[in-house]
Amino acid sequence: MPTLSNRSPSHYHWPMDRESQVLCDAQVHIWGADSPSRPWPKVHGEPHRAVPYSAKEIIAEMDRADVERAVIIPPSWEGDRNDLAVAAVADYPGRFGIMGRVDLQSGEVRDLAHWRDTPGMLGVRLTFHRPEMRAWLTDERTEWLWRGAEQLGLPVMLLAPGQSDALVPIARRHRDLTLIIDHLNLSTEAVASDIGPVIESLMPLVEFENVIMKISALPCYTDEPFPFPELQGHIRRIVDAFGHERCVWGSDISRLTCDYREWVTLFRAEFGLLNHEEARAVGGATLGRVLNWS
Repeated sequence: MPTLSNRSPSHYHWPMDRESQVLCDAQVHIWGADSPSRPWPKVHGEPHRAVPYSAKEIIAEMDRADVERAVIIPPSWEGDRNDLAVAAVADYPGRFGIMGRVDLQSGEVRDLAHWRDTPGMLGVRLTFHRPEMRAWLTDERTEWLWRGAEQLGLPVMLLAPGQSDALVPIARRHRDLTLIIDHLNLSTEAVASDIGPVIESLMPLVEFENVIMKISALPCYTDEPFPFPELQGHIRRIVDAFGHERCVWGSDISRLTCDYREWVTLFRAEFGLLNHEEARAVGGATLGRVLNWS
């Protein structure tokens, strides 16, 4: 464990050579208002804030923190739609990719086949966070998607709180399918004391090279301020267990409880939590490789 520093992010001086470490955020949300012209589904979760979050706002935060690119995850409360993400890719060339939402009930592999032709579309994002969705992870209704995504070479990001054990047989059956586990599989209701046990539940997945860990949103689960000493311990454990080539950094910026630059700072090699090789991989290189995002 590195010596903790109490310096603020503004006291760190990054090298002028930006190629030394290109930072890519593995999770951001953008959304529009619930309106007659663009209605949300009748049953939806609560947005991270009352006011919609725009691509323009995210770009401003990324530029302030020297983050090169970000993956847009269309939020669940808008339903299975990707239109705003596709528009953001067009508006900000080279800055955004998309892990698109798909209707699990459609059961049609052809619904995925055209995704490679959609600018910026990198793969699929699934959530199994509501009670009625829990059974979907273990019954036959999702097998078409695992099989189809594997055949098409589409990575899948997913969140399945409390069901880490259910991911083991999926990873075993579909070893050519890249599975990226969001937020270390923590639920939105998790607290700091839950992080360690949830990480422990992920350890059976270490043996599967096709499983990637997304170290994202962790400040949302703790009250400790920067430089987040307890979170540093959890990050170190995940990177040591899965290896830096199987870990990616992300923010979930719209619900982040700290300043974006603070969370970014931990994943700069100059901070010291990760060495240069680890920081380069976790901060962006691994994400580019597993999403085939050159």
